[in-house]
Amino acid sequence: MMIENRRLTLNALASVLQTILIGVTYFFLYKYLLKVLGAEKLGLWSLVAATTSVANLANLGITSSIVKFISANLANNNIKKAVEVIHTSLVTVGGLMLLIALLLLSIVAVNIQHFVPPAAVAEARQLLPIALASLILNTIGAIFLSVLDGMELIYLRAAIYIFSSILFLILSFFIVPKFGLTGVLYAQIIQGLFVLVLAIVIVYMRLSGFSFFPFLITKATFKELFKYGLNFQIISISSLLFDPITKFCLSSFGGLTLVGYFEMASRLIMQVRSLIVSANQAIVPLVARKNETGEVDMSTFYFKTFDLISLNAIIVFSFLNIFSPMVSILWIGSYQPFFVNSVILLSVGWLFNIASAPAYFINMGTGDLKWNVISHIVLGLSNLILGVLLGKLFGGIAVIIGVTLSLVSSALITILSFHKKNQIQAVTLFKKSDIIFITTAIVLVVASLMGYQVVASGSMSLVLYYTVLAFVVFIFLFLGVFKTKTLSELYFQLPRKIFKRAV
Repeated sequence: MMIENRRLTLNALASVLQTILIGVTYFFLYKYLLKVLGAEKLGLWSLVAATTSVANLANLGITSSIVKFISANLANNNIKKAVEVIHTSLVTVGGLMLLIALLLLSIVAVNIQHFVPPAAVAEARQLLPIALASLILNTIGAIFLSVLDGMELIYLRAAIYIFSSILFLILSFFIVPKFGLTGVLYAQIIQGLFVLVLAIVIVYMRLSGFSFFPFLITKATFKELFKYGLNFQIISISSLLFDPITKFCLSSFGGLTLVGYFEMASRLIMQVRSLIVSANQAIVPLVARKNETGEVDMSTFYFKTFDLISLNAIIVFSFLNIFSPMVSILWIGSYQPFFVNSVILLSVGWLFNIASAPAYFINMGTGDLKWNVISHIVLGLSNLILGVLLGKLFGGIAVIIGVTLSLVSSALITILSFHKKNQIQAVTLFKKSDIIFITTAIVLVVASLMGYQVVASGSMSLVLYYTVLAFVVFIFLFLGVFKTKTLSELYFQLPRKIFKRAV
């Protein structure tokens, strides 16, 4: 039991460390690419990558299925069946990925001029096959990384991601000056090969009995993988189209430069979101153990996880919004209104998305995926409709507003449907201290952004302003955490429990 607890803690900490270090790596990578290539080239790379990601439809949800079936078969000491899962996944996903990639290449190459400026069409067509090759490598590598997850070696998967991201950054420094934007994709291909080879080697070393020969593929294994992964695939289709649609609309109604700034804002938000989710992978099981005296009441469990995730997200996103002008200056080199506004709008949308996570994952745990599927369909369709309509009428920033409204509406569907099913009243979600904390956070964000506009006019030193602001934010966070019961338990009591379990 002690070994299992240590592994759980190690895996959770490794996931958090992975998120932080990859975030730092991409900070320097985007800063470098922006300096060497410019925002428009960064936007073109982002658009091409989003376009080729559609080929992930070949996944069929199988990558998500691998984790479950590897874990189950190893628990039953059925090594042969586990190897069958790996082999069947490789042939199915790899074969379909190749077919869809060729089909996508032929379609997009002919129609790419509708989404990029005329001057960038030739370069976009040149990048497409290289981007697809990189995607295929990453997808095959993801199969073996999922095997590591199934073997509960998440810390090794995290290590592979961390080292591969650092390698990608270093390669970009050497290759991009010579090959330009194409060099970024060459670096990604080398990164994909590194991940694939290292993951295969670790699986060989850790999974006794694994080999590529004889190649074990069975119809029964394919049916199991496909049946389990089907629900995930239905959900992932709308998620898969979400990013490309947004970037197509931005490119059409705002230009590639806006796509580049959106890519940076989106990357920043998603890394922060991943950090919150990674942290809660360790927090949620601990909250569940507090209810071991009897069967866990679903509503009670929901309240606990909702408080932890939502209030934690409010702290992080408030901090991010307050200092978004400074992030723009440090990362981009100047204050870019579109970047800052994108960070603010995306923070609102993804904050609601994170708030819906407890209901979403409880639905997955109980197997009730109906409202999860509906919320994803609403997300995809509303983003398409709002992106086209608002973008055509009001330009690039309106596309981001459409993204935010889509995220909010999708999250509310998940939350409200869960509340109705479990007879939960929304007004009971927040205590008085929570409401005061949230209101103060909103006021602080608005005041800090208005204050920046005053400071930017030259009436005060920017360094002095952010020094004072950092002190104010620290006091706010400390008092807020201390006065809010849920956050106090999280930041003052939980670390001691985690430390005790680790040692």
